[in-house]
Amino acid sequence: MSDTHDDVPVVNAGTIPVRPSKYQESLQDSFAKDVANQAGRMEDLAKILINLNLAIPALYGAVLKLTQDETSTISGVLILIAFTSWLVALGLAFLVLLPVKTKVNPNSIPALETYFATQALRKQKLVMSASLTTFFGICLVIFGLVL
Repeated sequence: MSDTHDDVPVVNAGTIPVRPSKYQESLQDSFAKDVANQAGRMEDLAKILINLNLAIPALYGAVLKLTQDETSTISGVLILIAFTSWLVALGLAFLVLLPVKTKVNPNSIPALETYFATQALRKQKLVMSASLTTFFGICLVIFGLVL
């Protein structure tokens, strides 16, 4: 059955009438691109986390240096743990950007789907871990300032 036949019903895809086969092909293409780009979105988040994990300790260190005096009540242990957590978060964010060598059969659709899914899941776990570790460091700093 060809798309040029008049007996093929026309589907209204928004405001443009499209033949069902073209519509399905477009949806499948968009879905495939979305699946393939999931890991790229995690890499974008990792880049933001890297910037954040470089900026926060630098700003906090500058504030500590400017406000340091004899009556400073911030615990050195809390500061050390906070800076360590930011360093760990920075390392986790860098791991997202490092490629992992994997052998995949490019002619097998299930193998490609599995590859993209596992890459995205690995990067998602690393980004979530880095985010939580960054948040933990920020909470420690706030906790140290409140005490």
